Amino acid sequence: MAKSEDDRWVVAQVINEVGSEKYVVERIRAEVKARGWSLGELSRRMNKSSLEGNGGVIDRTVLSKMLGGDRGRHVSIDQLITLSKVFGIPLGELLVPASTLANIRGWRYVMEASEIQNEIRHLRTDYKERVIDVGRMLRESPELLGRVREYGDALRAKEMGMHLDQWRHDRGTEPTEEELAAGVHENRPPALVTVDDALEEGERNE
Repeated sequence: MAKSEDDRWVVAQVINEVGSEKYVVERIRAEVKARGWSLGELSRRMNKSSLEGNGGVIDRTVLSKMLGGDRGRHVSIDQLITLSKVFGIPLGELLVPASTLANIRGWRYVMEASEIQNEIRHLRTDYKERVIDVGRMLRESPELLGRVREYGDALRAKEMGMHLDQWRHDRGTEPTEEELAAGVHENRPPALVTVDDALEEGERNE
């Protein structure tokens, strides 16, 4: 099935199962207002999208009549596809009342966040295992230990310089050594965090 045909099939299924065309006007009104677009701007974007092969166009005058409550104006499936592309939202969200949108979108975000959290958990495990490996290598190789320390010192010096400049700009004073060190530690870039973790691991007794 071609992509355009697949899009039309999806729209038809959504309309049949959960949606209604009457909510489209409500969604158009909300999305245009949220973006600060005029009806002319929306029509222009739809025309550009249709030229790229995505769906149909709604003229500015027709849009105005639709939003004004003209029930004789209907939105075609091609136009729904274009609206979805222009707004960057799923087709199904154009076909449900705004009152249920948070339920649909919120549940999707919960599922997406759960997947991200799972990825974070695996990444933390991978990171910890890699740091342990580096720590063992640091104990075995004085050359590597010196190299990592030199790299860490260079990173820390750079961060101290940046933090000092920022402190002077924001407060017009000089920080104490303790304040400077604390600020750098709190805002360490990932590379410096990794160096510090690896060096700490390298100092552990097996």
